[in-house]
Amino acid sequence: GMVGFVVGSGLGVVLMGVWPALWLVAAGLFLRLACMSIGNAHWLSIIQVKVGPELQGRVLAVNVMLATAMQPLGFLTAGPLADWAQPYTSGPGRGAAAVLLVSGVFLVVWGLLGLRYRPLRHLEDLVPDAAPPPEAEADLDAIQDGVLSR
Repeated sequence: GMVGFVVGSGLGVVLMGVWPALWLVAAGLFLRLACMSIGNAHWLSIIQVKVGPELQGRVLAVNVMLATAMQPLGFLTAGPLADWAQPYTSGPGRGAAAVLLVSGVFLVVWGLLGLRYRPLRHLEDLVPDAAPPPEAEADLDAIQDGVLSR
């Protein structure tokens, strides 16, 4: 599911760049953010099942660090890319739209390639689940009864 929502996110970005109409940009942004939210929920559930509780914080921290570190790169390159694309477009501000279109098409192709790549598509089946912590093997009903009776 996570990789499939990359395709939906890319389609949302394509919608944002197709035509400069407010309703179309809003619909594209809604689709992109909705797909990102659902894709992130899938990713988080995979992390919670496949990574042991003692390492989940580190894995999540590294992911957030890498994602956050890439944002300045996007901010620094978006303007120059839009300026570079402007002469090849039909009007003012369309350079940014061209960058959105190319980015969206890239996301769609990337997602489709990810869906075709069998190890990624079957990641949940191929990677073993993390072992439960020792306290999970205890009789939780007895523990709960002991806590509630105090």
